[in-house]
Amino acid sequence: MLVEQIKTDMVQAMKDKDTVARDVLRVLKGELQRDFITEDSDVIRIIKKMVTNLKETEGDEEEISILEDYLPKQMTESEMKSKVREFVNENHLDSMAAMGMIMSHFKDNHAGTYDGKTLSTIVRAELG
Repeated sequence: MLVEQIKTDMVQAMKDKDTVARDVLRVLKGELQRDFITEDSDVIRIIKKMVTNLKETEGDEEEISILEDYLPKQMTESEMKSKVREFVNENHLDSMAAMGMIMSHFKDNHAGTYDGKTLSTIVRAELG
């Protein structure tokens, strides 16, 4: 689980005297404890939120990099197109009414690995 990995990495950062990693992981651990988060999908959501906040406030790139190491690899646009086409063909979908079904499929099976806005655009193009 990600929560355990974060705790282990924080201890290692303390041993290595890596103050940046230690501090970032302490803040992350605090956020997770404050909200009683244990599920990986929720941890990923919190990490994405923290990365977004750091980017918006022009935060330290090293801090962003440390957090992004815990995020799953993001799908490329071509990978998303391929998976959408595959799902559409397998389920014989052909109308915009199926958009919710596709989005739900991605949420359930590929959580944290895709950009929702890009996926929405791809699904509209595929069904439209």
